[in-house]
Amino acid sequence: MLARGGLLRRVQVGVHGLKALAGCRFILMGLGGHLSAVAGLGIDPGTGGLAIQQEATVLSETVHGAQSQFVTVEEELSLAGASVDSTVVIPDRAIVFCVSSRTVEDVTGVWQYHVGIAGEAEKFGGYLGIVEGSINAGVIGPQAFYADTPIVITAHGDSGAFTGGKVRIALHYFLPVVPQS
Repeated sequence: MLARGGLLRRVQVGVHGLKALAGCRFILMGLGGHLSAVAGLGIDPGTGGLAIQQEATVLSETVHGAQSQFVTVEEELSLAGASVDSTVVIPDRAIVFCVSSRTVEDVTGVWQYHVGIAGEAEKFGGYLGIVEGSINAGVIGPQAFYADTPIVITAHGDSGAFTGGKVRIALHYFLPVVPQS
């Protein structure tokens, strides 16, 4: 199944700007209703984020490789400056249900932060907690996206800039995969 490029291609193309994943593992089961998964763990070379992981469940698949996938992608971001863009992206043609977040290390320099996309800072949550353990399930629509779209974490407070802290985000989306032959 990987030779047809279904899930493997989605990992290579869908994770914009990611050049390598250390310690990747790929698990696929057969056709006929079996569930499949892809998982990877590594360091983002662009931001130095601690971990990137993708889990894809194939809900259905045709003999020619068309698939209906439900995907969860995760990244931990170190916060500095006015905003931080994720390396993991909402892929082109994905239908997004949620971007969830967890403050994994106290955020400093601001009172709160927002999780969104360019032009919609609070799309998945606004005025979120800066204390370690704060969580948010930023449910939406669902909404289709027509270009690879990074998540943006934006500082909110007097200084308008992060001086530290870490937030883990998880993207939850449906992804149609076209026939491979």
